[in-house]
Amino acid sequence: LLVNQATGCKVEGYDIIHRFVENGNQLIQALQLKQIAFYNRDFFQTDLRHGSVFYITCTCFKPEDMDKLAQQLKYNRSGTRVVTITRPLKGAHFRLL
Repeated sequence: LLVNQATGCKVEGYDIIHRFVENGNQLIQALQLKQIAFYNRDFFQTDLRHGSVFYITCTCFKPEDMDKLAQQLKYNRSGTRVVTITRPLKGAHFRLL
């Protein structure tokens, strides 16, 4: 929500917790926001190559989840930004800032 409101860019949110998605979509509707949507979806099963900025809370991720995430995001275009919470992405395709 914050990124959409600050920049006006199209934003998609993915979460496997249905209630989080429901709450987000209720806010979108109540505030009549445009260019934003939340989906009850596992982003490990979602094509993320079109994204350019990612904010991912990795607090409950296991090391193998971080490896899967790094593998999935390595195909995004150069300059893609990934903000992670708790755990950093590792790999030759990523530079820690």
